[in-house]
Amino acid sequence: MPGVTTQELFRAVAESGVMAGAGRDVADWVARRLTAYRAGAGAAEETLSDGRILDIRRYKTFSNGRVILLRDVTDACAAER
Repeated sequence: MPGVTTQELFRAVAESGVMAGAGRDVADWVARRLTAYRAGAGAAEETLSDGRILDIRRYKTFSNGRVILLRDVTDACAAER
């Protein structure tokens, strides 16, 4: 989204209700996501409000950019159970 900060983008996602983990404490969810984002590389799983599970991989580029890959792992997680 051009013209918005990362914090504004995360807040919009949290307030949209798409992320099940955002719950009622949007500020806390946004703060946790910003901390993870600023750390650069990392991985996490997030559950969407419709029950799907995303594997999120964050990578920092050599030019100080960010690459974030989202992969739907719902079926793989169900098969493990």
